[in-house]
Amino acid sequence: MSGLSMPQYDILKLVLIASTWLAIGALVGAFFYLTLRRSAQMLVAGSCASRALVLQLIRFMVVAGLLGIIARHYGVAALLVVTLGILAARAAILRLGPL
Repeated sequence: MSGLSMPQYDILKLVLIASTWLAIGALVGAFFYLTLRRSAQMLVAGSCASRALVLQLIRFMVVAGLLGIIARHYGVAALLVVTLGILAARAAILRLGPL
């Protein structure tokens, strides 16, 4: 056994942490893209442009704030995994088609 091998529980811990960050990213991404869809529907329908713009601002502030907090407190690895989760949510939302 070489001195470079990682104990089994460390690998499991790393996988659990990464999957937690991935799930957080997927939830944030689902929020981001579902609210994007909703605000686009509001703009196309002509219902209330100011509400759609407020929804856009809230969407950007929530995601930017969360990504900033993750980058500052948890580092680049967590930020990259959360971003991967956001992109995975994008693909899932696009597959849903029109609601």
